[in-house]
Amino acid sequence: MRKEYEDELNVLRLKMESAEIFAKKVPVFADIILKNKYTGTEEYRDYVDYYKNLYLCSGIFRTHYTTEKDNITNYKGKYDAYLFHVYINTLSEYDAMQNYGLDDVCKKVPVFFYDALNKTFYATDEQISGLLDALVEWKTNAVIQERERLKVKEIEELQYRLAKLTRVK
Repeated sequence: MRKEYEDELNVLRLKMESAEIFAKKVPVFADIILKNKYTGTEEYRDYVDYYKNLYLCSGIFRTHYTTEKDNITNYKGKYDAYLFHVYINTLSEYDAMQNYGLDDVCKKVPVFFYDALNKTFYATDEQISGLLDALVEWKTNAVIQERERLKVKEIEELQYRLAKLTRVK
């Protein structure tokens, strides 16, 4: 076998072994990690747009964040870590400024940081699975609350129209 082929195979073997270690660390994305041979040291890798019934319009990505890059908006401490980034856009989800308790998700599960102004969660490899499950639970409850809000709004509009139609002139 040619020397460059052997070298290439050795590099691929190391990458695959690193991907297996990373997949064990983040089992929620094990299939994606193994398929793409992610080692855990990649910058700005997208993982999914959907997790169960939760649509993530900007996806879930993971990158290396450092204080020097200053790329975690509104975070006041020092940091140097690979983190998952999860943004929830309630306006596109519900066409309303409601967040239905989204700010309370980080009280239920640990996260590295939650930027309440931008509705953005930052989570470590160990935290991402719990965060995603908590967000799915939030989404389920938010859908119920949104349906109720729309019913109340429709009832109010119909009552207004009825009053307007039955008003004596």
